Amino acid sequence: MAAVSVAIFHSVVLLDLSNGRPPEWFMQLHIAVPLFFTISAFALCAGYSASLSSWRGVREFYWRRYFRIAPLFYVMATVWTFYTSSYPSIEDVVLNVVFAFNLLPGKDGSLVAAGWSLGVEMLFYVFFPLLLLVLRDVRSGAAGLVASTVIAAAAAVLMASVPDRFGWHFFVVQGPYFVGGILLFHIFERVARNTVSERRTLALLLMASVMLALSVLAMVDRHALTFMGWYARENIIGLLLMPLVLAFAVFPFPALVNRATIFIGTVSYGVYLIHPFVIATLGRTVAQHMAGKPAWLVVITTITTVLSVTITAAAVTYFGFERRVSNFGRPARVE
Repeated sequence: MAAVSVAIFHSVVLLDLSNGRPPEWFMQLHIAVPLFFTISAFALCAGYSASLSSWRGVREFYWRRYFRIAPLFYVMATVWTFYTSSYPSIEDVVLNVVFAFNLLPGKDGSLVAAGWSLGVEMLFYVFFPLLLLVLRDVRSGAAGLVASTVIAAAAAVLMASVPDRFGWHFFVVQGPYFVGGILLFHIFERVARNTVSERRTLALLLMASVMLALSVLAMVDRHALTFMGWYARENIIGLLLMPLVLAFAVFPFPALVNRATIFIGTVSYGVYLIHPFVIATLGRTVAQHMAGKPAWLVVITTITTVLSVTITAAAVTYFGFERRVSNFGRPARVE
């Protein structure tokens, strides 16, 4: 759902399908990216928390994460380079190969459209074993969330004047979403053994609380959430969305978690990396071809085309390339 939200957001904004007048709520869909970070931290805790107690486990963690993320990123960086005919400098190539581009203003966007989040993700992987060692339970996880939020706010204020959204892209600013995912996992461990009825009730309460909190936030004047040049609304929305991860974990409602959504979730990394290229090529062609048609028809047709082609391409890359490469040097295991 997060991947699809980002793809829809970019389709409308990059192709100007709304004629420059998208609704305010729509312009917040890009905040699905921090939701990726929370999901990532939660999933890593579930998959690795029992195996990071030894150096061998830590080495395997780094090995597997690298080969899960890097290959498709490198492929798309090459695709974008040839598509734009804009050949990067040696510095840019090195920064993208080692995933250090997030550390430098002006370089944080990466060579891949929308690839800034991969710089954040890979830096989080570097610190994940240490974070898991420090954030051992609900109490330490909650303290970590508070501390990381304070640090993120300070960093966002300091970076507010840096151009090209570096204050949003910087990994320290995105840190609370990863820490929040670890905290949610520890909470999940406590409630996972509750009865089905209790877990269903908890999931409904969490989802309702998120909707209520977002509704209240929508009524707050945007200027009231601006501090020393830092526009805090999108960071706050990212925090408010985090409980959805726990809600889906404790009780996956079939209407939301089913074969179709699980399939898209499985190939969602490809959906995220591939959709900007589909928008820039096929999506733009469709939108231009339908010029003069009713606006609603252009929007629906373009978005449907982008999503269907993107998901198909992501499935092909996942089963034909990503899964095979991510299994390199270790026993086969689908992630």
